[in-house]
Amino acid sequence: MTKYSYLLTASILFLFAIGLVMVFNTTSAEFMDKGMYGRTHQALYKQILYSCMGASMGFILFMLGRDRFIRLIPFLFYVCAISLALVFVPGIGQEINGA
Repeated sequence: MTKYSYLLTASILFLFAIGLVMVFNTTSAEFMDKGMYGRTHQALYKQILYSCMGASMGFILFMLGRDRFIRLIPFLFYVCAISLALVFVPGIGQEINGA
């Protein structure tokens, strides 16, 4: 790895750590503000879980290689389009706070 790769990796990890701190601060302050007692770390755990899932998917795509991924793009496009359309099907999509 070049020194630029190390710099990019360090920058990504730094931004991720700042994001984790921000998620933890906002959710724990919300719990204290509402006088709620319980799992104040739940949003932090979710953020870490989602980041691990994203990193593993990125690693899988890296291992697939660029050419195989490019061949999969039309299939992925249709999967994403159908998934977006399923939001409007009653029972699958959910309306929360008017959105």
